[in-house]
Amino acid sequence: MILRGDVSRNLAQWLNGGLGLATAMDMSALPPFPMAADQALRNNRASRIDLRGLKCPLPVLRAQKELARLAPGERLILECTDPMAAIDLPNLMRETGDIYEGRSEEPGFTAHHIRKAPTP
Repeated sequence: MILRGDVSRNLAQWLNGGLGLATAMDMSALPPFPMAADQALRNNRASRIDLRGLKCPLPVLRAQKELARLAPGERLILECTDPMAAIDLPNLMRETGDIYEGRSEEPGFTAHHIRKAPTP
């Protein structure tokens, strides 16, 4: 990889010990780390599923169904009003091996963020 301008000079100075860590860590001018286009799409894709009004066990059953159709690395955002989903969904992820990224409170519902685990 060829670096241009100030970035290459800063990198050379840092490698020679002439720059502090704060300057060396400014990587904003560098191009993004190369990754396959399909992997980049999978990492940014998120399906939103409206499960508002459904009661236990329906949010978990719908989550299972949606996770089965996702490719590894894809994200799922479940919009739930059932308070039991906050307990049931992390338990489901523990059983399936998928990743429960957390939840966020939105006006009128809770959004649960899930990522499909990579295949072993």
